[in-house]
Amino acid sequence: MSAPPFAIGTRLKATPPWAVALLSGAAALAAWSAATGFGLVSDLFLPGPLDLWSGLQELWEEGYKGRSLLEHIGLSMMRVGAGFLTGAVTGTLLGLGMGFSRPLDAAAAPFIEFLRPLPQMAYLVLLIVWLGIG
Repeated sequence: MSAPPFAIGTRLKATPPWAVALLSGAAALAAWSAATGFGLVSDLFLPGPLDLWSGLQELWEEGYKGRSLLEHIGLSMMRVGAGFLTGAVTGTLLGLGMGFSRPLDAAAAPFIEFLRPLPQMAYLVLLIVWLGIG
């Protein structure tokens, strides 16, 4: 015996995943618009979608602090690349050194074993505390 054609589960199984994703995005956008439009949330904490869009357009056209948005994105990508390269080279050299040298392994292993069980997002907080921002 099959389920009635009006059952919710039957309709959801027949709905393609892209349509469900599109509808959930539209529902989130509608809830966001309603929350900010009716004043349920202050613009200070959650600006509305139109405010965000106009801010993005202004940033795209005028830039920020004398540089275009693309320049800022490029500089950020350079910093990310430099950080990744520095970490990859340092980690590879340290790992190889620890594999070949017992004294280096004995000296570095306690620090690595301290950091190993920490969640990766905790590193970010530690780095901000240790190195600061800016």
